[in-house]
Amino acid sequence: EVKLIGATAIGDKLHDGVPDTIALLRRANLHFWMLTGDKYEVGLACRLLSLESSGATLLTIRGDDAEQVGACIHEYLKDLRDERYVEHGKNNEVAIIIEGKTLAIALQHHLDDFGELGVQAHCVICCRVTPAQKAAVVKLVKERKKMTLAIGDGGNDVAMIQEAHVGVGISGKEGLQAGRASNYCFARCRYLSRLLLVHGRYSYKRTAAMMQYSFYRSIFISLMQLQFNCFAGFSGVSFFQGMVMAGWALI
Repeated sequence: EVKLIGATAIGDKLHDGVPDTIALLRRANLHFWMLTGDKYEVGLACRLLSLESSGATLLTIRGDDAEQVGACIHEYLKDLRDERYVEHGKNNEVAIIIEGKTLAIALQHHLDDFGELGVQAHCVICCRVTPAQKAAVVKLVKERKKMTLAIGDGGNDVAMIQEAHVGVGISGKEGLQAGRASNYCFARCRYLSRLLLVHGRYSYKRTAAMMQYSFYRSIFISLMQLQFNCFAGFSGVSFFQGMVMAGWALI
């Protein structure tokens, strides 16, 4: 005979500033894929489903086998292509909700259709998923030529962080496993907005300027070499010395 003496439970708590950070990034027209082991209601708590109190269209993918899941995905995909959920004059958002068991079927039998459906939606919430499924979903988005950033705070997020183009780990009560496997490590999730909207913009501008500089520099060198060969009988003699070219590349 077994008697229940007591029970304890551990509940995840959102970091400070998570809803405001997600709302700010949504205004920047970023698409979110929430991969969580909890229920989909966590999307409501962090203001992921909609910027407003209402207006989001929730599409839940259900099915017990490959045929049912495929029929559900194809129906939603057809409605999105026909703009059935678009209300002109309103910022109507489309959110996809799928659970781990259904996600496993979709990834195995309907990978391309599910990927197209998720990319067209404003946000996708995958609840009750395993660490391996998180990494598979990130890989699915990468294969559609999308830049991915994964953020997590626990050891079950390591595979997802390593699979993404940019991995962000949050150090805290969950440990440092996510932070050690990531490209950037934060103490709070709210710092993500500064990373993307401030430092990300500076990095984009510096990269764009460097690409333009390298492009026009190469044209400049090529034109000088071409003009020199017009007087050198196109013998292939270089106008520049090797050390000059090496120093030019370091500028």
